[in-house]
This record gives sequence, C-alpha cells and structure tokens, in this order.
Amino acid sequence: MPLPTLSRRGACLALVLLVLLAASADAKPKKGRKVKAVTVSEANRLLDERNTTFIDIRSESDCKKRRVSGALCLPQDLVRQAIDIGKPVTVPTKKNILCYGLSADRNRQTCMYFVSAKYAPTVTVYALSSSAWQGIS
Repeated sequence: MPLPTLSRRGACLALVLLVLLAASADAKPKKGRKVKAVTVSEANRLLDERNTTFIDIRSESDCKKRRVSGALCLPQDLVRQAIDIGKPVTVPTKKNILCYGLSADRNRQTCMYFVSAKYAPTVTVYALSSSAWQGIS
C-alpha cells in the first residue's frame, strides 16, 4: 500500500509545527523554578533595573487609588484568566514577574499560579515578602 502524500496545506502546517517545536526547545525553563521572596529594597532594585513586570493583585478599586508606578492592575481572582486567555490584561512573557498586594501569603500564592501554569518559563517570578508595597518607588 503506498504512503499518502501531503498536500501543500498539510506540508505548510507540518513546517509551522516544526518551527514552533524548535522555538519552544530554545526557551528552556529554569530548573527547580520556584517563587523567590523579595524585600521592599530588593523590589526597588528590580524596579530600577526595568526588567520586571510589577503586578498589583489587590482589588481594581484599590489599584486605581494608588499603585507602584507602571504596575499592571490584575486582581488576584483574575490572574488565572489572564494566564489562560490574556484578559483582562496580558502579562509580558519576556520580563520577570513580581506580585504584590495586601499580604505576603497572597503574593506568593498568586505567583504560584504563574509557576504552576508554566507561564513564561524562562523568567523569574518574585513575590513581595510583606504587605509593605507602599515602600516601592
């Protein structure tokens, strides 16, 4: 029995899949990827380096009142939706992530969503180790 031949469309699809597989092989996840707890002074250093996306996980109304300059407002209950479908906001995948909010536990828990979903596997995920986010400037 002769082997079936690929149509042009099938060949293009196969080529696209191969390119995507090759690209994902280059983006190797960090071994033993965990959430790193950071202090306010470490968070300020990360803010100065401009290679970290700060995510305010408090309620939208609290975010609107005051937040770290340039931080995304992404309430904790919408983080999984943002990871899955990119809404209500898209979290950049090429910058590190730092979550801050009302408690260190909520910060760490939210960061674990990003780690367990294997979101942006090559970036570092930080959680502010306190609720003192107002000290970040």
